[in-house]
Amino acid sequence: MTRLRSIPRWALVLALVLAVGGALRADRAVHHGRFLSTDERAYAVLGIAISHGHYTPRGMNDPLHWPPGTPLLFAAARKVAGAGDADLDPAAIYAAQWAVGMGLIVAVFALAALLAGPWAGVAAAAGVALYPPLQTITGDLVSEPLGALTLAMVMIALAWAWRAPPRSLRHYRPELRMRPKTRSTRSRTPA
Repeated sequence: MTRLRSIPRWALVLALVLAVGGALRADRAVHHGRFLSTDERAYAVLGIAISHGHYTPRGMNDPLHWPPGTPLLFAAARKVAGAGDADLDPAAIYAAQWAVGMGLIVAVFALAALLAGPWAGVAAAAGVALYPPLQTITGDLVSEPLGALTLAMVMIALAWAWRAPPRSLRHYRPELRMRPKTRSTRSRTPA
């Protein structure tokens, strides 16, 4: 019991946020519907092409219209699950979207916690976990979840770099490291 008391309250609330967010996203990943939009079909077809080692599916004129990150994610999910080409949207792709959504919750927590402390991180994570469009998109084969996660990770790197102590000019300019430090010969006594 003493071990449980040593866990910060914010960590317990964050665990609850992750559990609820995970459950809501899992529901959308399992009950995603059968209709695939033109973009969803394109991402799925590109995922199949990448799983075979190329980015030029048959019948697609402009594959570079769709960012390659999401098809790469879908190709990896297909490979891990051993999904065949006949199934345009295997369950593994929705599992990958679920994992990206969970990663986004954690990344937003980390960003807000880095900037304003752990309770701000929990509040931001709860906002992402409970926001209905971010739950629903787990059941869609689109690039927005991965794009949001990428942006959050970039912002974490920026915030972390901003907090890091600045390095001296000597660190960046090697020629300044070679010069010996000289003392001024002027007298420092007031005139």
